Amino acid sequence: MCDRSLSDSDSNRRSIGCGALVGIGALVLSLTVPALAAGPATGKKLYRYTNDKGVVVLGFSIPPDQVYRGYSVLSPNGTVLEVVQPSMSPKEREEYQRRAPERLKEEEARKKQEDADRQLIAVFATAADVDRARDRKLEAIDLQISVSRSNASRLRTELNASEEQAANRERSGQAVPDFMVDKIDSLQRQVSQLEDAIRKRKQEKERVRQEYAKDRERLEYLLSQPELLRSLQPGEKSAQPR
Repeated sequence: MCDRSLSDSDSNRRSIGCGALVGIGALVLSLTVPALAAGPATGKKLYRYTNDKGVVVLGFSIPPDQVYRGYSVLSPNGTVLEVVQPSMSPKEREEYQRRAPERLKEEEARKKQEDADRQLIAVFATAADVDRARDRKLEAIDLQISVSRSNASRLRTELNASEEQAANRERSGQAVPDFMVDKIDSLQRQVSQLEDAIRKRKQEKERVRQEYAKDRERLEYLLSQPELLRSLQPGEKSAQPR
């Protein structure tokens, strides 16, 4: 209530303030009471949401462009009936659709890695198993290289002998027979093929080392992640993206 014991001047100023408050109060009541009173009478639900300016709004409807922000549905007496979580905004939805091909590739890569992981743990139980498999593979390649080198050495000896015979005939003024020329050409091709095979085997050894090194590193990672390892076991839920 307004203080009646003030001086005349103060009383006048105070009375103006009180009058303004009374006027504002009457205006708020005139606007809100009918609207709130209409809720229980009509059974309308109330919607509470935060607009794009961060202001919490309460009303009997919600603008369509604000729905994605999420909102609460209230009964006329203020009881929360439902809470709708925020969804993607139009811009976020556009970006989501734009990245659809990229997400598809990511999912395919994830599944491919998951299949590779399952195969890896099915073949190897420890890093030492990977090392032993690598060594066996390298030994097999070394054996192939050794055989190729032995054959190439034998053919070079035969080639040198044939070339010496052809050179002696030429020095004595005799023609080199066609069969001898063909033999020399054939030996040269065979030696070249074996040398090429040896080079490829050496390159294969390097690839084997690199591949088994990756397998070893991946296996060690999987063994250090118990939950991920369990998810890769038969009958378990698929592993999550990593």
